[in-house]
Amino acid sequence: MGLWSRFGRRKGEEKDAAIDAEEKTRVAGLALSLEGEDVVARWKAVRALGEIGEAAVLPLMKGLGDEDWCVRREAATALGRVGPAAIPHLIGTFPDADGTMRQDAIQALRLLGNPAMEALR
Repeated sequence: MGLWSRFGRRKGEEKDAAIDAEEKTRVAGLALSLEGEDVVARWKAVRALGEIGEAAVLPLMKGLGDEDWCVRREAATALGRVGPAAIPHLIGTFPDADGTMRQDAIQALRLLGNPAMEALR
């Protein structure tokens, strides 16, 4: 391996690490917003978390338990967009969830399609 490719790779790895750190910081900040009083801020935080993807699954699960139905619905939709990484977390809510939260989790699983159906079998 040449010197140029070695340094190029290292620089790329550093960039990836910086992006990961930035993403973790963003997820943490948005997760903190879920604890606020403002419903609109919580809804926006859940929506933004949904755009992040897999790294935001756990805060989105918290959004499923929000007192406001708009936040819960957005969390379910966002989890449905995250992909298969959300499936075990959604299924895990069933034993402890109230009826509304369970419905929102089911809606998210529907959005995930076949991978979710396979996991439920």
